[in-house]
Amino acid sequence: MVQSYHSDMTSPLDVSRSRGGLPDWIGSRHKQLVFPSWLVSALLHGTLLLMFLWISQSRGCRSDYQGNEGEGFREVGVYLTSGDTEEEPTEESADEANPTPVEPAPKFELGPLLDAPPIELERPTEFSEPVLGIGWLPDALSGSTPTTSLETQPRSGVPASTPNVLGRSTSLFGVQDAGRRFVYVLDRSHSMDDYHAMRQAKAELMASLENLDATQEFQVIFYNNEPLLLTPPSDRSDMFRGIDTHRLQVERQLGTVQPIGGTTHFNALELAMKFNADVIFFLTDADEPGLTLGEMETIRLANNGAARIHCIEFGEGPDLKRPGDPRNFLQKLATESGGTYKYIDVKHLD
Repeated sequence: MVQSYHSDMTSPLDVSRSRGGLPDWIGSRHKQLVFPSWLVSALLHGTLLLMFLWISQSRGCRSDYQGNEGEGFREVGVYLTSGDTEEEPTEESADEANPTPVEPAPKFELGPLLDAPPIELERPTEFSEPVLGIGWLPDALSGSTPTTSLETQPRSGVPASTPNVLGRSTSLFGVQDAGRRFVYVLDRSHSMDDYHAMRQAKAELMASLENLDATQEFQVIFYNNEPLLLTPPSDRSDMFRGIDTHRLQVERQLGTVQPIGGTTHFNALELAMKFNADVIFFLTDADEPGLTLGEMETIRLANNGAARIHCIEFGEGPDLKRPGDPRNFLQKLATESGGTYKYIDVKHLD
C-alpha cells in the first residue's frame, strides 16, 4: 500500500521540462507570453543602439555643428571660429524694415570769437642768445644794442641790400651789422703807429671775429701801398670761418703785420669786392689822398649794391665838421653803399 502511494503521486518539486524547453508546471496560457531569450536580447541592444545614434546626432555632440564637416568629434579646449556661421533669419520689425530718414545736422559756422576790435600786439624787445647753426635770429635783431636794420632804411644812404640768409651780427668800433660773409679792410700805413692805433685795430678785429659762428665766413686785408691778404688754413676756400681754429690762425698772422709805408686805398678796396661780401668794414687814418671820381665809380660798379661798406676814420682830435657840411670820400662811399660812417679820435683809444 505504501509502495502504491509513492508511485501514483507526483512530487511538487518536479520541474521536468517539456519539449518546448519550458517547465511543465507553467500553464498553456502563460507559455504564449514567454519570448525566447535571444529575441529579448536583440530588442534590448537594438534599442540601446538607436538611443546612442540619436544622442550622437544631437547639437551637443555633433562636431560638424560649426562647420567642421563631420570629420571628427570636437576636441577638448578652446574652439575658435571665423564668425561666419549661419544664423537663423529673424523677422525685422516694421521700424527696421522702413527706417525713418535722418536729416543731416546743420553745418556749424565759426563766428567771430570776440566782438571787440583786434588788439595789436607789441613785438618782444628781447631775444634769447642764438645758438650755432642756420635759421636762428641774428644778434642784429636784438633790441639790447643799437643795430643797422637790414629790412628798413639805413641811417644814411640808399636802402641796404639784404643777404640771402641772415647771419649773426658783429661790430667794429661800435659799427654793427649782420651777414654771412665779412671782409675787413684795415690800414697799416706808417701813421697807424701813432697813439698805438694799429694795436687797437688788431684788438678790435679779434673781438669782432669772436661774434661770428661756423656758418659765417670772413677775410682780412691789411694795406699800405699794396694790399696784404691773410692766408686761410684750407686751400679749398679763400676765406676763414667763424671757428676757434681759424681765429687762432688769424691771431698768429697778425703778429707779422706792422705799420709801414704809405697809403693807397683803391687796390685794397678793389680786392675786397672780389669776395662777394655782405659787409665790409673799412678802417683808415688817411682821408688824403682819397679816391678819385673814376675810382669811386669803379668801386660802385664792382660792388653793385651787394655789400654795405662801413667806413671808420681815425683822426687826431675831435671831429670839427658840423652836421650838414660836406664830408670826404669815406662818408660818400658809406652813403652810396648803404653803410655807416664813423669818426674816432685816436687820442682817446687807450
